[in-house]
Amino acid sequence: MSGTRKQTFRGVLVVLLVLLGFAGARWVFLRTIYEPPVAEAPAPRAVVPATPAPLPAPVPPEAVVESITGRVERNLAEGWTDVAVGDHLRADDSLRTSRGAKTALRIGDNSRLTVTEGSQLIIRELTEQVHRFTVRGNVFVDYKPDGQRVLRIENDDSGTVAEAREARFSVLSTGTSLAIATESGSVDLKSKDQTIHVSSGEEAFARAGEAPGPSAPIPTQVLLKVANAAAAGGALCADVEGTAPAGSEVLLDGQPVELDEKGHFSLRVPRSPGKRFVLVETRDASGRARTSEVACVPDPARIKDLAIRWKRSRSP
Repeated sequence: MSGTRKQTFRGVLVVLLVLLGFAGARWVFLRTIYEPPVAEAPAPRAVVPATPAPLPAPVPPEAVVESITGRVERNLAEGWTDVAVGDHLRADDSLRTSRGAKTALRIGDNSRLTVTEGSQLIIRELTEQVHRFTVRGNVFVDYKPDGQRVLRIENDDSGTVAEAREARFSVLSTGTSLAIATESGSVDLKSKDQTIHVSSGEEAFARAGEAPGPSAPIPTQVLLKVANAAAAGGALCADVEGTAPAGSEVLLDGQPVELDEKGHFSLRVPRSPGKRFVLVETRDASGRARTSEVACVPDPARIKDLAIRWKRSRSP
């Protein structure tokens, strides 16, 4: 081997040894000294909460018209208009019934209220806690329990209230008194900061501004006595006077007549051409009603008392 080849071989060998030494040193460095950098975990993505679907607006309690007989009207902004079956009534709505008419309302799921002829009802409040009405006339109530909910029926603005949570009963409001007759359950009659409990088979009434009278059993029949005395001079058709159960409603020729605390009433009816009688209408707290005629008399002779009995006429 020539000297040039030997030198070349040695040079290559030196280079190989250097490379091997460098590789070995690098291997030792990586295995013993070098610490690889710790990769930072990626920042968590912000979790955006899902937007919940809006809850449906609560439906306010309503009174639904279930049946109508005759003409029944409600008071709207444009005035009184006819009511139809299926109409929904809310707070501040008013109903009135004409002669011979009535309507049944469903209150909540199971309770019902029947407004009879010649009556007016104003819905004062319908909530989950209270159903409150003002009545002028006669209504029948079938009220079912529902939690702490309570029914209140008021006599105009006199402060007299019938209150119940579960009962079947009738209410007669004349404006000057409020009478109730309980068929089942119990009703509290409140007036003048006093309360009486009216149980099944009992009736009671309270005059405006006075404490309620004691409750008593509902009579099986009611006796109405009417007397007629013509006035001297012939200017009047009749002096009509009589007695009816306390708390009853009495109409003479369609006009309400006030009863005193004993149920007595009196009215002087003027004579007019062709007038032959005075129409007397009455109904009591149980809904029993009667229409009768008291004849005008041509002379000032007092006629006999007319004993008039009537039977329950309601069919709510």
